[in-house]
Parts: sequence; C-alpha cells; structure tokens
Amino acid sequence: MTDIIFRTAIAWLGLTILLRLSGRRTLGEMSAVDLVVLLITGDMIQQSLLGDDASLTSGFVVIITLLTLTMAYAKAKAVWPGAARHFEGVPTVLIRNGQPDERQMANSRVAMDEILEAARLQGITEPEEIRFALLEVSGQISIIPRAPTGRA
Repeated sequence: MTDIIFRTAIAWLGLTILLRLSGRRTLGEMSAVDLVVLLITGDMIQQSLLGDDASLTSGFVVIITLLTLTMAYAKAKAVWPGAARHFEGVPTVLIRNGQPDERQMANSRVAMDEILEAARLQGITEPEEIRFALLEVSGQISIIPRAPTGRA
C-alpha cells in the first residue's frame, strides 16, 4: 500500500506541475481535444497508480491520498498566502487603458478575439473602452471598463 500512496503523491505533484506549465487558458476553457487528453491522461495515470493491484481497497487508497493532498494544499494556501501566488500565479494584465500588451497576450496564448468576446459580455465593443483586461488565475478573462467620459 505504501507504494500506491507514493505513486499517487508523485502523480498528483507531476500532473499539477504539468497543468501549471500548460498555462491558465488550458484550465479556463476546455475544448473537445482537451477533454480527450484529460480522459486518456486519467486512464494512463490510473494504470500507473494501481499497477497490477486493481482491488477496491487500492482504489480507495488512491482516492484518499488524492483528497488528503488536495486538502493539505488548500490548507497551505490559507496558512501561507504567498504559496498560492507562487504555485498558482497572479492575474496577468492583457490590456491597460485600451492598449493591448502583445507580449503578455502571446505569453498567455490569448487572442484579441477572446478578450473582445469577454468585453462584449459586459456591453463593451471597443478595446479603447477597456481600462483593464485581466487573465485571472482561473483562466477566465475579467474586463474592467473605463469610467464613462462626460460626453454630451
């Protein structure tokens, strides 16, 4: 059983790092291709975690280990807020005062069309109307509109 716990912990850590390296947009939106990769990854990980022992007990050991690691991670984030910034990152500014940051958009793999779609959901049609567009840690795009000008 110890080897199952160890393999589960290593798989959890490895997959967490791989997902973090794949970028926030991977987590924010899931396409059909992403779903297929996730399903195949889950199946491959399951086989490597349990090895030849596909017993119900081993399955529960894997689940309990995963839940314990997840709760420990949540507790660590609450106790050490800096840990959350380190592991999950901080929001990325994609547009500032109507001006796109092309470098940040490229690094984050976010297209202008995606930002404008998020803006349209708030009734904003032009990039110039955006004070900030932020790529949140969750992968979602937040739009902060500019203050309305006093036009007559």
